[in-house]
Amino acid sequence: MGLDENYVIDKTPEYIWRCLTKYDYFTENYEEKYEYSRGAEIDGWLKEHPEVTNYVIIDDRTDFTEEQKEHFVHVDSMWGLTDKHIELAINILKNGK
Repeated sequence: MGLDENYVIDKTPEYIWRCLTKYDYFTENYEEKYEYSRGAEIDGWLKEHPEVTNYVIIDDRTDFTEEQKEHFVHVDSMWGLTDKHIELAINILKNGK
């Protein structure tokens, strides 16, 4: 069924997978990995949207910055989004973290 597209404001670009095939993502040093991480994609999106002061990240990957972790809900790719994840996401948005 999925989520109504009107509830999704935007998403990060999906260039990460092209980069992972070009570089050895798991053995590069942190500075090189950051450039191709989800955290970098989100930082870039936030810089382009300074009006966004609160957000939630729902993802099955974990390569985010320390500053983003308080906005992060980790979802298991095998099980998808659960009621617990939704509750955590709502709490993040309500608390303005």
